[in-house]
Amino acid sequence: MFVNSMSDIGHARVPTEFVARAFATMALAPQHQFQVLTKRPRRLRRLLESQKFVDAVWTEMERLSEDGAVPLARPVREDVRKRVANWNALSS
Repeated sequence: MFVNSMSDIGHARVPTEFVARAFATMALAPQHQFQVLTKRPRRLRRLLESQKFVDAVWTEMERLSEDGAVPLARPVREDVRKRVANWNALSS
């Protein structure tokens, strides 16, 4: 799946909150493969390296997990948490 295939999610005018929501949605849909195309990879890199942005993604994942319209979000979120914990343990 292409993310924002007709626009650029890395554009400066795209709010950070929107980018966080898009990344949270991707994280909660592991059954899909996503391609994020941008002409502005530096902005996305800065966001992904920012703890504030990562926290915003987790906040969006929590919010989406509480939404009854997204029934699989909660178990997927917990699986993502385990994977992140394992990755962090390996990367140190």
